[in-house]
Amino acid sequence: MRMYDYQTMIGLKQQEVEKSAESAWKYVKNSKKQLQVDTADGKQSLRKRLENLLGLSN
Repeated sequence: MRMYDYQTMIGLKQQEVEKSAESAWKYVKNSKKQLQVDTADGKQSLRKRLENLLGLSN
């Protein structure tokens, strides 16, 4: 194999790896956002349930 072909293959592989890492990072960030939303909704609904149970709702 010529040196040029080898460098091209290495370059393509590096781009593949970078793309995979970027998409994995996006997935992690989106998961964190979704987790925060779920947590906020969970706290709010728990608070509402407690208020209803205790008769404190407006």
